Amino acid sequence: MTFTVAVTNTSPISVSGPIFVDVFVNPTEVYTTHIPLNQSSGYNVLASFDAGETQVLTITAVLGFEDITAGQTICGMVDSLQQFDEADETNNTTCRLIEPPLPIWSLANWNCSPRGQRPI
Repeated sequence: MTFTVAVTNTSPISVSGPIFVDVFVNPTEVYTTHIPLNQSSGYNVLASFDAGETQVLTITAVLGFEDITAGQTICGMVDSLQQFDEADETNNTTCRLIEPPLPIWSLANWNCSPRGQRPI
């Protein structure tokens, strides 16, 4: 599964990399400041990150999605190696519950007959 993520440096300070950005599929532990790196499903790296800049990355998750009929919790984390000291470490992670779409039912898929009659 491939994810496209946009990350923004909300700090007034530019940083140079490598800056790791990870995607997590159904992590079992999520803390306010981080997610354990051993639960990462995939990552990409920023070479640098200017103050106020937004960069868009593509990350392929090679792990996860065991049960595609159930909801999946997808999380992203920037500075996943926690190599940069920041004034606010709690804004580096975000998680969303992704629900699978409901099936689309169509009467064309059913074999119906008028009341009391059987199809031949």
